[in-house]
Amino acid sequence: MPSNIHRSNVVWANPSVLEEVGIDPAAVPADIDTWITDLQKVQDAGSTPLSVATTWTQVHLLETVLMADLGAEGYNGLWTGETDWNGPEVTQALEHFETLMGFTNTDRDGLDWPESTQLVIDGSAAYNVMGDWAVAAFEEQGIERGTGFVEFPVPGTDGMFGFLADSFTMPVGAPDAEGARAWLETVGSLEGQVAFNKAKGSIPARTDADPAEFSEYQQSAIEAYASDTIVPSLAHGAASPIAVLNAVSDATSKFTTGASDLETFQSELATAAGS
Repeated sequence: MPSNIHRSNVVWANPSVLEEVGIDPAAVPADIDTWITDLQKVQDAGSTPLSVATTWTQVHLLETVLMADLGAEGYNGLWTGETDWNGPEVTQALEHFETLMGFTNTDRDGLDWPESTQLVIDGSAAYNVMGDWAVAAFEEQGIERGTGFVEFPVPGTDGMFGFLADSFTMPVGAPDAEGARAWLETVGSLEGQVAFNKAKGSIPARTDADPAEFSEYQQSAIEAYASDTIVPSLAHGAASPIAVLNAVSDATSKFTTGASDLETFQSELATAAGS
């Protein structure tokens, strides 16, 4: 039973930090290279440009860079075998990923996503790439969209919707089958999905929910899901089997901790994906 839909390819930014270094918070960078120019401005001013956390958040960042540089068709081809993991377009994306990681906080491997998002909320970092569950972190602290935070698709991914969904199942032999069934009925109902998603920052899997029930960000996500090209999230299990994700995660951790170089990283990703 799908309870919601999340978007993965979102940048969350602190407008005050951007304005301090002469970046217009309303001006969305057109691509990764343009964004790198802005990240460099933040770093030159002595602040952390891009916050990230432990390995899965780094894989999350990686998937969005692959989306940006390969486009929707090329990115989807990574999971169908139509795009060569050893090709030059992937090499460019990995080079961009390496550059972005160079702008991140040094304590990243000791953090999880709430802490890396909090760095943006506190003004300790300018940007964070995270799924739209992050909007709940801003809103529960009273941070208002437009003034306290801004968000936009990862540069180069405008028109793409990085897809993942939370779902619940009815286990075989559930010790409390009646309770499990009641939960599925609740979370699948219109009332249940409205309540669940208003708290979580996601959008309903149901199509009969009234967008007016939700925040400005969620309304924009509902519109984007209806019009954008849907691409599956790697980091959250929508793009590949878990064995592939685990191997990609291992290769990413080796690379971002300095245990492998870019050529080895690309080779290990290709092997992980079965190329």
